[in-house]
Amino acid sequence: MITKEKDLNSYRLENEVFNIWINAEDGMNLYRLCYKNMEVVSYQKERQEAGKTYGIPILFPTPNRTKNSIFTFEGKEYPAKMHGMARNAPFLVTETGEKEIKSYITGCLKITEKNPLFKEYPFLCTLNIRISITGQELHYSYEVINDGFSNMPFGFGLHPFFNRLSDSETISIQGGMVMERDKQMLPTGRLVPAANTPYDLTEGKQVNKLELDDVYTGLLGEKKAVIEYPDFKVDIKTDSSFSHMVVYTPQTEKFFCVEPQTCSTDAINLYDRGEKELSGLTVLSPGERKKGWVVFHFS
Repeated sequence: MITKEKDLNSYRLENEVFNIWINAEDGMNLYRLCYKNMEVVSYQKERQEAGKTYGIPILFPTPNRTKNSIFTFEGKEYPAKMHGMARNAPFLVTETGEKEIKSYITGCLKITEKNPLFKEYPFLCTLNIRISITGQELHYSYEVINDGFSNMPFGFGLHPFFNRLSDSETISIQGGMVMERDKQMLPTGRLVPAANTPYDLTEGKQVNKLELDDVYTGLLGEKKAVIEYPDFKVDIKTDSSFSHMVVYTPQTEKFFCVEPQTCSTDAINLYDRGEKELSGLTVLSPGERKKGWVVFHFS
């Protein structure tokens, strides 16, 4: 079922296990998620008012940090915003619906020369987002279209703020490498094997024993990560375009983040330095489009 809410001009989707709230005018942000009456993602008003990330924001076209808030692509410099300009952008809701057991909402962000965001990211493009719930799954799909006449660089990601509901949540990541970072939390271009180090999450480790803000790569298969709570677990599955995963476990906060991304931190600059495969950056030719998906499977 879909309901148009008055608060935050949002939409509520629900079924027998989920209640989710999405603010289309604030980046299609899924700002609250309840699973079987357990609040897995909470609305954080203070973070929203401070301009910080919260909920499950959409990261496009520059997930995470960019060195000096500038990226270089094909010989030109461009401004960059932390986590990308889409995360607070107003999306146009183009479709809502219910089909059999699925409820869904689709939003569109179109960057034209008349859009104020064109100054931040001067590439003509369209970003379509569909969020749906089906049974025990929360499903995201995205499509990026290059509407311009030049090559267009981008990365896409999701940044879920999972609640700490106990002291025993664990994270496991099926990735063999971690990207070495410098003092500015930017990738050096060197990969570090995770096996037998504090970064090794293959068997799962308790969140309250981790102090991570790191990018994993070398992810294998559709199931990229598993979060285990005392009463349920969340499998994070993606298509093959999601080559990186950020794990953020601040011990001073009541949340932790496991973030599927199609690229690394500072991806465009890494690509410009010649580290094309390591960056994970997507470059679309004029008229070209790219699709992908992420599924959060609860059980």
